[in-house]
Amino acid sequence: MQNPEEVIVKLPIANSVVKGDVQLLVKPDRLRLAVAGKPICDRALAKEVDPEEVSWMFETDGGCRELVVTLPKVNRTALKKARDWPCLWADEDV
Repeated sequence: MQNPEEVIVKLPIANSVVKGDVQLLVKPDRLRLAVAGKPICDRALAKEVDPEEVSWMFETDGGCRELVVTLPKVNRTALKKARDWPCLWADEDV
């Protein structure tokens, strides 16, 4: 999910997952995530994000617990239409 300012990634997680189980490393062009010692992803992003502004939280939606990661976009254009990401990962086909 995205808007002109950020990309939001939601991942279903077990009820037993706690804050200390989440290991998140974000670089301007890369996202690495592990939950409870299990690697989830370590991939290049399609566009640049601001790692200093990244946040995450737990959320329950329709009875399902999720890890929600918010990735603020680095927007180098004034055109909102050009701020849309075609995909999350650099190696995805659009």
